[in-house]
Amino acid sequence: MRLRTLLLAAVAPPTLLTLLTLIALLGSIASLTSTRAARADTLSGTKAALMFDHAHSIELRVDRGHATLVVRRTFENRSTQFDQAFLHVTELPAGAVATGLRTLGGTAKEPIWYGAELLDAELAAKRYRELTGMGGWYPKDPALLSWREQGHLLLQVFPVAPRSEKTVEFTLTVPTKWVDGRHVLELPTMGTAGQPPSLALRPAHDGDALFVDGVPIAVGDARKLLTELSISLAQPDAPKLGGSFASVTFAKGRALLHESIEVKKPLSERPKGAYVIVVLDGSRSIDDDQHDAQLAAARAYLGHLPDAKAQVLVFDRATHALETGFVPAATAIADLKAPKWTPKNGSDLDVALAEAAKRIGDAPAGAPRRILVLTDLATRSTLLPERITGLAATQAIVHLATVDDGAAALARVDGNPWSVVPRTTGGLLWRAHARAIDTGAADPVFEEWVRPLRIDRLSISGIALDPSTELPASLAEGAGFEELRIGGFGTPAIEVKGEMWSTPVATLLSSTTEGEKRWAALAIGSPLLTRLEEAEITTLAFKGGAVSPMTSYLAIEPGVRPSTEGLDWARLGSGGGGWGDGIGLGTVGGFGHGRSPPDYLGHLRGKLAEVVATCGGGEAHVRIETTWSEIVAVDVVPKVANDTFKTCVREGAFGLELPSWFDPAFAKWELDVAKK
Repeated sequence: MRLRTLLLAAVAPPTLLTLLTLIALLGSIASLTSTRAARADTLSGTKAALMFDHAHSIELRVDRGHATLVVRRTFENRSTQFDQAFLHVTELPAGAVATGLRTLGGTAKEPIWYGAELLDAELAAKRYRELTGMGGWYPKDPALLSWREQGHLLLQVFPVAPRSEKTVEFTLTVPTKWVDGRHVLELPTMGTAGQPPSLALRPAHDGDALFVDGVPIAVGDARKLLTELSISLAQPDAPKLGGSFASVTFAKGRALLHESIEVKKPLSERPKGAYVIVVLDGSRSIDDDQHDAQLAAARAYLGHLPDAKAQVLVFDRATHALETGFVPAATAIADLKAPKWTPKNGSDLDVALAEAAKRIGDAPAGAPRRILVLTDLATRSTLLPERITGLAATQAIVHLATVDDGAAALARVDGNPWSVVPRTTGGLLWRAHARAIDTGAADPVFEEWVRPLRIDRLSISGIALDPSTELPASLAEGAGFEELRIGGFGTPAIEVKGEMWSTPVATLLSSTTEGEKRWAALAIGSPLLTRLEEAEITTLAFKGGAVSPMTSYLAIEPGVRPSTEGLDWARLGSGGGGWGDGIGLGTVGGFGHGRSPPDYLGHLRGKLAEVVATCGGGEAHVRIETTWSEIVAVDVVPKVANDTFKTCVREGAFGLELPSWFDPAFAKWELDVAKK
């Protein structure tokens, strides 16, 4: 792409450049370099070094997704001749573009503002030069606002009468960023050295709140802009999933696309006065570390529900309650610090869920209801997720989680067969880690079991993202995603979808005329500028009403002509200016070379023979399922029908304690046993 250089952007045609012009331009470039290093605008007069920044004010209007700055500059000419105010504007907010200009004329009693017209940059420069040149007319007021580079504008105003002042106003449009649930603008100091501007701030919408460096301010707050400020706008009525979209077709097969996805903060509230059932896996497949991690996670969860009423259930083959009914959350937490149960065989999760569903029914009508189940999901093979029904009828949100020892962490698990069970209630299947250290405070990680803290499974339909863009799968509350790019075609709207826990949430973002105009302008201040051809820049600049390498604003008071106090341009020159799909149902791992696997079957046969003897003797075919050192299912078929013997053997088998080396993740065993 070919862009006009600083020389070509000057107000005089390049064919008229003289040696004096080149010297002036080099001086301007040197001045610009030092100005940018000093981070301040620079003001000078063309004829004399007596042009001063008399007054500088900014009216800042913060909107949702952008901000508008109306910058008013008053120049004072302390010399005895008409002169040109020559202002390099280099202190601009990131991404700012100029979208308006006007100059103040008339009289003190009857002031009149004269608006500017956006013109081709070369045409605007030519007219300004002609109107400010030498002639026979009384001086009047043209003003030119032109482009130098991104973040650098040049304002030229002529004439500023001797020992008098001249006021000019230009408008800047600036994009904001969605940060921590607010629209944020980082505002630099702006203005010339020693002349900080006055700043008046207000929100664009009634009800929105403004903050400066995190401190709330009143509407119309006024102050001196002495340091850089972080200005943020809070939108109380923001949707849970919101944002904006703009689609601007600017050439054949070329469209400017901007999408912003915004997640509200806070995204949700903690339930007040909730009734909670916590269900813990008390079976033998839970090792000591997992046991302690479960307790820590459960305590942290209840710690985020201080006004809740809770019960704690522990299950193996049966379900046991630590309390006789609902108790204050603090009491349940205390019960979880000194648990009183012994791990046993059996992981009848279905029985535990049924008991929890029954007990949560005692909660008062209208009270929030929650069920949290912590288990390793190592169950018998016949206990399939699809057999768990009826949870939705409890009106309780159910979370199901595995918990291992480790630094506190939570991750939702989708696509696993067990994930369908909590999803019917609006809850999720989780993989969690927790440390068994009791700090006395609820670990913030586990607040996500109390209320949704993010929107997951994000997707956008209606438009194809740039191949280099990775749409995040999840956005935490207060977070956002934004992209400005060039696509092959436009589209009137996009739909953004996601989930809060397992509840669907969606928003339709439509492209509006106002948004299209704004982003056509803001593209000029974005990194996309280098990917645009001159004709494309011109199209976008005129659509957005923005100063660009191809466009400038020229404000002319009616009747302006070359004056007796005009500038001698011929003499002056230009002036320059993981978890997988299964849960614990793998096969037995391999063993090191030369090492024989343990005799699992022989050990079971010996133990079952002792059981048969205890039951009075006999023969039976026994089918057993184990998960690590836990027996989760037993089926007994006596050689001679005998219900008493069958029950005795089955209960005796469930009472066996397998050694720690009995470690297949899941296995089925069939064997014939008899009294020794």
